[in-house]
Amino acid sequence: MFSPRQHEMPLNPLVLHWRFVAASCGTRDKTLNARPSATLPTRAWSNRILIAALGGIFFLTLYPFEFSLQTTLPPGRPPFFLGKTNKGGGTLDVLLNICLFLPFGFGLAAKLRRKGRPWLKTLLCTYLAGAFLSYSIEFLQIYIPARDSGWEDVFTNSTGAALGWALFQFAGTCVSHFLSNLEKTIQARLSPRRAFLIAGFVFGAWALYSVHLQKQSDFETWTRDSFLVFSNDATGRRPWKGKLLRVDLWDSALSPDVARALTRDNSQLPNSDAPLVSFSFSSLPPRQQGAQLTIPFAAQVRQPQANESSAQPESMFASSRPVADLVERLQRKSQFSVRVVFLPDEISDLSGRILCLCAPSGIPDLFLGQDGTDLLFWFRNKLTVQRPGVAWTISKLVTPGREIDLLFSYDGSDLRLFSDGRKVQNRYWGPGTALALRFRHAKQGELNGYRDIFYALVFLPIGCLLGLAARSLVFSRFRVCLCFCLGLLFAPIFLEVELALLNGRAFSPTNFLLSVGMLLAGVSWISADPVIQ
Repeated sequence: MFSPRQHEMPLNPLVLHWRFVAASCGTRDKTLNARPSATLPTRAWSNRILIAALGGIFFLTLYPFEFSLQTTLPPGRPPFFLGKTNKGGGTLDVLLNICLFLPFGFGLAAKLRRKGRPWLKTLLCTYLAGAFLSYSIEFLQIYIPARDSGWEDVFTNSTGAALGWALFQFAGTCVSHFLSNLEKTIQARLSPRRAFLIAGFVFGAWALYSVHLQKQSDFETWTRDSFLVFSNDATGRRPWKGKLLRVDLWDSALSPDVARALTRDNSQLPNSDAPLVSFSFSSLPPRQQGAQLTIPFAAQVRQPQANESSAQPESMFASSRPVADLVERLQRKSQFSVRVVFLPDEISDLSGRILCLCAPSGIPDLFLGQDGTDLLFWFRNKLTVQRPGVAWTISKLVTPGREIDLLFSYDGSDLRLFSDGRKVQNRYWGPGTALALRFRHAKQGELNGYRDIFYALVFLPIGCLLGLAARSLVFSRFRVCLCFCLGLLFAPIFLEVELALLNGRAFSPTNFLLSVGMLLAGVSWISADPVIQ
């Protein structure tokens, strides 16, 4: 006679393995025995809606978070009197300002009503809170050069908060029930093991896609028949009036410390940081010394055209042959650093080229130019080619007769500008910009924000998944707590190492901390609301 157990089919070894893993983590096998959603506690959503609304408002209104206390105010008007905005966005701008504060009004109304406040008091508090928040933002925007502020935005934003209150009165109960039931359904089917598997799949997909996005910033489109030209471009049609003093070019990104030292006091570089090409304009044609490549130069004289105002011939210096070796070295790493020391003669409305690496047709691979009191810098990759007319504009940096020492450093992702021993600005050309260009025309002032959006898209959903899974884990066990913390660190480290290896740049602690911050934000946000009793 056989016992009933002897007639049972043996368990699949994979199932036994996952049961062992679940037991070791202090959890039961929820894929085989899912918990019914009706037994799970119900959570409110007012805090999460309010936090998401505030995060969106602060990012969209205060970015790029570059404050300047040297802002010039109209005479006789304190900064607390905002004045009138100069944006001129019309009806669309009004609608966007109203929609921006709708979620804030909805979330705040939900939170106040959950505390038992009467509807009239809730409306008044929501409207006043929206007005105060909007006024505070408009006041801060006075000291952000890229922003414009005015009372019109305060009125439209506070109107949006009031409409958010009305939306809650009309559909708040339905929305809250829908979100709570959706959360309970997901949590019932999402065991810790499933959550980690889904998070791993999502992160793996982003990691693979990031490789493609990062490759958009290389120099494959550069041409090896380019010439290196000073004080003009290869066509001779973009003359620049001024005196060049020194030009250095590296095929790698210099560290911030070295860049600051060079532009501060012309410090001596170690042999490992010797430039690829170096030109001194103490004599003409430019003298080359201490560089790895030697480029033959010849002075050329450009005669003005008949319709041009100046009757004086202008000199330009160009390599006597294409600089294929230089282009090849720059393409190999897709990095560069270029230092230019010059003395502008005058302010001109014409856009002249101070330095240009370009084909005989004038199509540039890299150039530094002057347009009035502004400087223009542009280099070619698959991203900038999509917006060839948009150069990095460094405003009001040119003063006639004042020597300027600039150093641009690009590591395959970040383009930094140093001057007078400090970092002036930086622009981001990494995976986030490549992703943004698939959906919109990127603007120079928005580039750094694309980095934040990219890391938010990658890590915020993963953080939310892990936050849901953490509700079922027993964190009193050291092993469970350790595994969870290591899991939070693995993905940011892996992505940053992957991107660093692709373009040869150094590991970025800033990007790593941003990734970890987005993960923790997702974990915290999904648990921001208490259980409804």
